[in-house]
Amino acid sequence: MNPRAIDTSETLDVKGTAALMRCGVEAVEQIIDTGALPALRINQKRTVLLRADVLAYIAQHAREQADHRRRVRMIDNTPATPRGQSRRPQTPKPDLSRYEKRT
Repeated sequence: MNPRAIDTSETLDVKGTAALMRCGVEAVEQIIDTGALPALRINQKRTVLLRADVLAYIAQHAREQADHRRRVRMIDNTPATPRGQSRRPQTPKPDLSRYEKRT
């Protein structure tokens, strides 16, 4: 069988999964070890994951985190902060004029 003829677009290895999830290989291995992400361990060095399972895992956890943020905002009764803005007030910049060299 010609290995180039095999379509592997539906499967990922741990390194490919880490790239898709934008995290480290160790984080993916921990998620697999907890059983939250289905994976087939072929041997000690080879683990295969389905791309659909990885995308479903990402979507599920993204929804859970969004729900959590909504609930926290409802409890705090605070409006959503637009991206790029901070909830914390900005601290004034220190006066550095006394440290400048006087000539």
